[in-house]
Amino acid sequence: MRKIYTVVFACLLVVVSYAQDIHFSQYYTSPLTLNPALTANINGVFRASFNYRNQWFTIPVLNSVAPYQTYQASFDMPILRERLGNDGFGFGGMFYADKAGDGALTTYSGMVSVAYHKAVDRYGRGRISLGLQAGVVSKQVKITNLVFESQLDGYSWNTALSNGESFSNKAIIYPDVNVGALWTHAPKDMWRYYVGFSMNHLSRPKESFLGDETNKLNYRFNVHAGMEIFLDQYYDFSISPTFLFMLQ
Repeated sequence: MRKIYTVVFACLLVVVSYAQDIHFSQYYTSPLTLNPALTANINGVFRASFNYRNQWFTIPVLNSVAPYQTYQASFDMPILRERLGNDGFGFGGMFYADKAGDGALTTYSGMVSVAYHKAVDRYGRGRISLGLQAGVVSKQVKITNLVFESQLDGYSWNTALSNGESFSNKAIIYPDVNVGALWTHAPKDMWRYYVGFSMNHLSRPKESFLGDETNKLNYRFNVHAGMEIFLDQYYDFSISPTFLFMLQ
């Protein structure tokens, strides 16, 4: 059994935003957080993905660990292959946990996704894929980890003093829905490409720790593309340039 060695070149355009979802620089290793249409878009029996990231660990914090940490895991697989012929259908699940700062703004998200891949020719070289993803998001701020100006006691901080804030320490929970589309095509045996689009937070859920009913989560738009070029007739080596544009 031959092994295929892949080299990936990624191009990531960063757009300035006032608030952003979590996202990964190596986004191609976390397909279900990028586009639900990528669900079960594989040649194998199943796919599992695990990611861990920490950022700015040199910043001093109360608990002596990285102040920004993200954990992510996903699993997806195709089903009904014998019945669908060149078409494809699959399901998957994705979970991530994110902690930001000493105030421990924590985010937990669990999503389930399905996708259908429709062949547009009798050989299955071209496919249009549509995906849907739905789940629940929970966010919480641990206010006990924050220090306020009113807690300055002479020349030191006294967290036993009242912080003078009226702030709910309860978690906020809301449903979330994402949709996506994908076009894949293999015009030649030696190369193939794909172009995808996804839209997150389709229902624009309300998100506020202060009870502000007008504060809604903004849409996030993702446009991504890529190509795989095999360098020899045995498919041992390939080059995979990729592209991602995100806007929120």
